[in-house]
Amino acid sequence: MPGDPSLSIIPRDPKFRGLRDYMITFFGLDRPQWEQFVIYLQRLFTLDWGVSYQDHRPVADILFHDLGWTLLLVGTSTIITILIGIAVGAYSAVRRGKAFDFVSTGIGIFLYGMPIFWLGLVLQSAFRKNSVFQTWIPGWPALPTSGYYDDRLIPWNWDIVHLADAGLHLLLPALTLSLGTGRTPPFVGAKRSTSCRPASGSSCTACRSSGSASSSRARSGRTRCSRLGSRGGPRFRRQDTTTIA
Repeated sequence: MPGDPSLSIIPRDPKFRGLRDYMITFFGLDRPQWEQFVIYLQRLFTLDWGVSYQDHRPVADILFHDLGWTLLLVGTSTIITILIGIAVGAYSAVRRGKAFDFVSTGIGIFLYGMPIFWLGLVLQSAFRKNSVFQTWIPGWPALPTSGYYDDRLIPWNWDIVHLADAGLHLLLPALTLSLGTGRTPPFVGAKRSTSCRPASGSSCTACRSSGSASSSRARSGRTRCSRLGSRGGPRFRRQDTTTIA
């Protein structure tokens, strides 16, 4: 591509003009292209990624500092996804064909196609301090919308105050990531499908015909009939019908 890479790397602010010679030496831009590629790989795998223009710190140090918070956010959102998926999916299976089933399915489809940045803005507007919902709904919570924890608690210490404040700051982005990335609706659907899969077949018909379908013994026998009937045919069905009778 035509152009000087050093001019595109350096910020347009005039105070950074002196960095041009340093960047040319650092990236090897005055050397052949194959040697530039070797230098790039060497610096990539040795984590020598240069210095941040804004923080004046090594880029690798900045990334590794934020990596722990990123893993905490992803792990928390995964736990929220599993809990919501199990609870909503199981209850939808119990209430299959009812209002909750249709509403939860509709909300799941809506969330599945929603842009995550739009959901984040909506949740920020809804749960920020002095939001409209606090005026309409008494007791509406106000959650932090930015930062890892309160700036007044700097520096970080491993005590209950810092941990509680960090958890409060983590709640809103974790909920946004859980609902807005499309992971929760498929998990709800999978849990609903596996929970409401009925046992059917002639083996269960024979179990129900015993006349004691309401008892726990008949329910356990019906489960056993479903398992055996799928493997053994008439021989197993006759054996289990006799057991229940």
